[in-house]
Amino acid sequence: MAELEKVLDAFPRLTGLPVIWKSVRNKGSECGLNLSHTLHCNAFCQKVKSTAEGLRACSRHDTVLLPAYFEERQKPEICRCHAGVMEIVVPIFRNHECQELLFAGPFRLTGESASPGAELTPLFASLPELDRKQAAEYMDFLAALLLP
Repeated sequence: MAELEKVLDAFPRLTGLPVIWKSVRNKGSECGLNLSHTLHCNAFCQKVKSTAEGLRACSRHDTVLLPAYFEERQKPEICRCHAGVMEIVVPIFRNHECQELLFAGPFRLTGESASPGAELTPLFASLPELDRKQAAEYMDFLAALLLP
């Protein structure tokens, strides 16, 4: 577990993207990692989750909708989250069921100026900016670390 924590600490230093590992399907964060590696703790996500509605939407997106989506797709993807920002998502399967997700982000795409809401505009503008090629390279790197 200590080696995984080192990787999860190093990735943001190298890329500027927060990275977390989440148990899904309402299984909580029992994966054994520090909370900083299991919760979206960046300012944008914290603001979104500061309301009961935002917290519910985030929880449902990460623990119900994404696992079902990735069970159909069976591969990592660059996704737009429910709050309107981009994230790299690498699914982790056991017995063909998505059990955990590795997230890198949030970020915004190069040239993207749309904001998910007026109160989020300054936080959106402060997110790292990546082009799709760069995001795909980060996704491939993370997937290579995790997939057999």
